[in-house]
Amino acid sequence: SCQMMDLVVELARARDFSIEKSHRLQSKGSLFSSRKIDEYCASKLSRLLVGDILNKFAVWDPEKLFQQLFEEPDRRRRRVLLSVLEANGERIYPMLLHQLEHCTSETPWYYIRNLIFLLGRIVSPKPAERARAVALVGQHFHTRTVRQVNSQSIATLSFIGGEAAGECLRAKLAEFKRLDDPVSCDIADKIAMALISLDDPLSMEVSLDHALKHWSDEYVERFAQTLLSPPTINFLIGRVR
Repeated sequence: SCQMMDLVVELARARDFSIEKSHRLQSKGSLFSSRKIDEYCASKLSRLLVGDILNKFAVWDPEKLFQQLFEEPDRRRRRVLLSVLEANGERIYPMLLHQLEHCTSETPWYYIRNLIFLLGRIVSPKPAERARAVALVGQHFHTRTVRQVNSQSIATLSFIGGEAAGECLRAKLAEFKRLDDPVSCDIADKIAMALISLDDPLSMEVSLDHALKHWSDEYVERFAQTLLSPPTINFLIGRVR
């Protein structure tokens, strides 16, 4: 399908024909199988190819997809929309930031979670964009937010990484560990794990302080040996012992 589309593009270019302006071709964009799109987006390579193809059809324009994602009640359909948006790659990163910046208390929690999810799947090469992403995720990551948004925020901040993400996660750990309800305690534990994975000394120190107060020594050591890099393992086991 991708080779055929490349051939169509080459033929159109040779004949000075605009695919984007052809009503007949554009009308075919709505006939694409959502199930097939979801399947093709399962691997990184095919996902990028899907993004290049769908980007030529107005019906799959990212701005329209964001609106559909906001309105779509069906979870499976939202998953397809997320796959297509992710397939667009870094070119939609500014749109993601814009969408998240304009979310309010009235915005459906699943839409906020999905935006944060995409920020944890797409890499921006621009430090300013990554810093803005951390700040925006941090604004929606707090004790009054639903658990799903907070859990996704932890994963996304860990994915983005860097000093700003570490600072945000350390601040959130301090915020959540002041509460003693089960959900807040679980979020605090997840933040501690994410801090360890950042592999920077200050984050590891804060995480380990939390771990030694709230986790058993056996759990800390088993967790380190299972998931972490050798330098981090040595650091943690040395502190525990």
